[in-house]
Amino acid sequence: MFAALLALSTASVASGQNGKVTAQDSDTHINAAKVVEVAPNRIAVIAQSGVEHVIAIRQNSTRISRDGRTSSAVQLNEGDIVTVELDADNPMKVAKSIRMSANTNSTELASLPE
Repeated sequence: MFAALLALSTASVASGQNGKVTAQDSDTHINAAKVVEVAPNRIAVIAQSGVEHVIAIRQNSTRISRDGRTSSAVQLNEGDIVTVELDADNPMKVAKSIRMSANTNSTELASLPE
């Protein structure tokens, strides 16, 4: 019985809204999140789970790219879809890298909260 409950809870965590399977977030990775606020040294994103994360950006060490090309923090905009890798050695949420995609019509993004 316990194994069945565990299997159900694991399946629900792995699926986004509307039952679509999405890549899971972890303590050091936030996949396909929507940018809801941009400031000079931080961004706020809404993860596919609906949880908001405020993430620090270090101008000298955070790698930012759009469609595989080097970019900068000034090119981040509200509404962008990003994948963030966090610095595992830092107890605060500090971005090690931020990858943006110009393709916002992807089915992967359909489950993001408004």
